[in-house]
Amino acid sequence: SSRWLACTPSVRLSEQIYRLKETTDYAEEGTLAHEIAESCLNAYLSGKEMPDFDQPDEIERKKIRDQLSLYLESIITLYEDMKARDPESRIFAEIPVSFDNVAPEGFGTVDCIIVGCRELHVIDLKYGKGIMVDAEDNPQLRLYGIGCLNLFDDPDPVFGSRFDQVITTIIQPRMNHVSNEVITPDELLSWGIEEVKPRAQLAYEGKGVLVTGEHCRFCPAKAACPLVTSRNLIGKEQMEKYPETELVPIEQYAQLIPVARQLRSWCDSLIEYATDQAKLGEMIPGMKLVEGRGKDSWDSEEQAVKKLKELGFTEEQMYQKKMVSPSHLLKLTSDEDIKARIRKLTVHVPGSPVLADENDRRAAISAELLTEMYGEEPIDKGAG
Repeated sequence: SSRWLACTPSVRLSEQIYRLKETTDYAEEGTLAHEIAESCLNAYLSGKEMPDFDQPDEIERKKIRDQLSLYLESIITLYEDMKARDPESRIFAEIPVSFDNVAPEGFGTVDCIIVGCRELHVIDLKYGKGIMVDAEDNPQLRLYGIGCLNLFDDPDPVFGSRFDQVITTIIQPRMNHVSNEVITPDELLSWGIEEVKPRAQLAYEGKGVLVTGEHCRFCPAKAACPLVTSRNLIGKEQMEKYPETELVPIEQYAQLIPVARQLRSWCDSLIEYATDQAKLGEMIPGMKLVEGRGKDSWDSEEQAVKKLKELGFTEEQMYQKKMVSPSHLLKLTSDEDIKARIRKLTVHVPGSPVLADENDRRAAISAELLTEMYGEEPIDKGAG
């Protein structure tokens, strides 16, 4: 939703993109995590024990179940607290909602809803750990909130909504991150009608103006978007304003690096999209599909080992033994005492420094630490 709110033509533009239906490991992992979370909540609601996934073929499910502890415990604690204050409190898991009163054909599925104490809680599970997501001003959560109001609220002509506040929550268990936004039903509906509805109508009709920005990151049309393409190609022309005999001033890099990152992302998307089109039979003039770089693998490892031993190779020569990482071992146990003991055996190795925006959550590396890491005093432009 943040994408089409910022760039209304992107919806219909994306519908013109034909891609191979290839799911990623991350997407499959996220889908499985939501299924496990739902089964655990449903077990709790029916008074049963949550599944332990202790069977030998359930190792991956058990790992995910353990990683969902923050999500499940947060929901259960909140619900039981509300139940103590209001015995009529109710909880629901994986509920479809519609917000088509502000966005044509708008719908979604809310991971968890808790109703009671004149509060409407809209809770979203984010299983990914790559990007931290906040609930504050989050359009997806707000639209889900409107959908929940449509489902559960029946405003009285005199006394108004049955809820004093709508509380949207994002829980990212693998980042130990919980974020909330508290908003009144009137404020939420006003936002939906005044800010969302006009832009949603434009998006539905494929109208409006293309706009580039952070929302382009996951846009299906990014690879073939005319604005993104022209902006990236124009960037090359803009670089020509710098004299060939001089380096680009360091002061300009804060503006250039975000462009370079966007350009790199666009290039990857463009190549991936063009390759998909060729795989689908739409060949690109001047190019052809060829076999990529492959690798040799054993036709049968069992037969290979037998033959290689006959050739005089030892097991030490055929197999490599390497200790797994601490993080790998931590995933194999849910016992917090064992995890604590494992952590005592580890030492944190800092990652290589990377450039980030000044509003990034991570702390800046100090000049003293840089000197310690690289053995050189920081450059002092004022010296000399």
